[in-house]
Amino acid sequence: MRALIVDDEPATCALLRGILTRDFGCTSLDCSSGIEALSLLARESFDLVVLDLVLPGMDGMEVLRAIRADERLASLPVAVMSAVRDEVRVREAIDLGVDAYLAKPLTHSDLGERLQRIIAQAARRLAPARDWSGLVQGGRVLVLDGNPDFLALVRSTLAPRYVVDTSTNGPAGILLCLGQPPDLVLLGENLGVLPGQVFVDTLRSLPRLARVPVVGMVTPGRPEM
Repeated sequence: MRALIVDDEPATCALLRGILTRDFGCTSLDCSSGIEALSLLARESFDLVVLDLVLPGMDGMEVLRAIRADERLASLPVAVMSAVRDEVRVREAIDLGVDAYLAKPLTHSDLGERLQRIIAQAARRLAPARDWSGLVQGGRVLVLDGNPDFLALVRSTLAPRYVVDTSTNGPAGILLCLGQPPDLVLLGENLGVLPGQVFVDTLRSLPRLARVPVVGMVTPGRPEM
């Protein structure tokens, strides 16, 4: 995880850099002005920003507005810092969408707990999106069914998001699983010489494949496997 620290006080940058690195395993870069911060954000990728509201020239509030107005950065987690006890200013920052507010002077004992929230927010943002099946985009799906036309339909539906393997029979499906374990198996009704329950029992007996999720596909009105 990579952080951008924006503050014109070297001691504050050093304190934050040390805590982010030691306590949270982050790498960080710091800069001393709002213009420089926006330039870095435009050129490089960061997972979170720790931003002082009082900066020379372009102040932190203007930087925050620019971040939230940029479609690419709008959801970027931002913690703001300020020694100013101005309730209106703090409320404005909250309304613009900040994930933490750090009151100066900063102390090590307070920072760990307060930074935890923004680190968690950044981690959620980095986590790949999963769908109903629990798969991330690009996951591998094995589809087994005795009907080639049905396999073609399922492949065409899933292929834009997932890597799809297909098989018309259970034994070939087991071999495919052994060669490249799938992240999910979609199991049809007609697997020839290896019925669905036998396929599942075989899968569960193999240590490498025992935890692979299996979803049965049945025709409405027919009994489940």
